[in-house]
Amino acid sequence: QITDLNEKLIDYEKIKAENDQLKEIADIKEINPDYDLEPANVISRDASDPFCSFQINKGSLNGIEVGDVVMTSQGLVGQVDSVALTYSHVITILNPELYISAYEVTTQSAGVVNGEISLAEQGMCQMLHLDKETKIEEGSIVTTAGSSGVFPASLQIGTVQKISVQENGISAYAEIEPMVDIEKVNDVLVIKSFTGQGVSTPDGTNSSANTSSGEG
Repeated sequence: QITDLNEKLIDYEKIKAENDQLKEIADIKEINPDYDLEPANVISRDASDPFCSFQINKGSLNGIEVGDVVMTSQGLVGQVDSVALTYSHVITILNPELYISAYEVTTQSAGVVNGEISLAEQGMCQMLHLDKETKIEEGSIVTTAGSSGVFPASLQIGTVQKISVQENGISAYAEIEPMVDIEKVNDVLVIKSFTGQGVSTPDGTNSSANTSSGEG
């Protein structure tokens, strides 16, 4: 009887998680009807990777491709960097190999978000190439810019925690706390396609900041 009860409890939790994810998809697609979303679960994490990469339980059989964007309803998580038939590997926004064109929503200041080892240890990333006289304030929100056709526009990345001037004295950078708890995320959504995918803007600005397509 205890075994039956445990099995029923497991089934209940599984169904509840699936229903929650379906609701999450419906809410996102109401705002972004162009997103082709594939729900996925984190099945393993690379304990040796300080940038919190992980594997998900969906692969090429589900239409997942290298370069697909990974998110939750809270915001951007990372990008698929390798794909097998039934699983894929994801690098996160904490990784220095991932460069994301971004802007701060209040000042419209543009920059590039990527990872850095000491910040990754705190679960944070950075926004580079800001004007050293930037008016960005702590607590402000940073989103994808949508300028390169790799990430959709207006995906929330995180909030500014600190602004500092680079050692060269030429530009500033911001320390960013991601909207998503990268180290603990379990359920994600893979964007298999979106309007504007593969289309870049020559000036690198967010050509569709008020729509839901573009890149980061």
